[in-house]
Amino acid sequence: MDIVEWRDADLPAAIDDLLTEALATDHDWVADFRPAWQARPFVGDGEALFLVIEGGQLLAMAVISADPFVEDGTTGRLRFIYVAVAARRRGIADALVTRCIRHAGGHWRRLRLHTDNPVAARLYERHGFRPVTGAVRATHVADLAPPA
Repeated sequence: MDIVEWRDADLPAAIDDLLTEALATDHDWVADFRPAWQARPFVGDGEALFLVIEGGQLLAMAVISADPFVEDGTTGRLRFIYVAVAARRRGIADALVTRCIRHAGGHWRRLRLHTDNPVAARLYERHGFRPVTGAVRATHVADLAPPA
């Protein structure tokens, strides 16, 4: 299993199958991915689209980006995380979250995310995110070390 940082503005063709599966499994947020990417690919400082590839198959994706829901240049967002149904329960989501947090370190002071999935919430909490209430479009926040 390889986690690849995708830096090309053109998305790989294989992402269409992953996005289609995500929509079919009630991950409605995925409808926002392509328009968000087309508006501004996640290739700025501290940003990345990570893809998990094994045997030529795209198994999962995750994004770390500036948080578009706050006007704060020190806050990033963990978003668009999806693992194909056939690839679940193999630690792929854990690996992606770890990679995103590591990538964010040194750039973002805080990461935010939103989930309504209790299993995903537990995953994020294992990685240092804490539940928050009253935050605009966020259910969890993690404070990172300040950028150097």
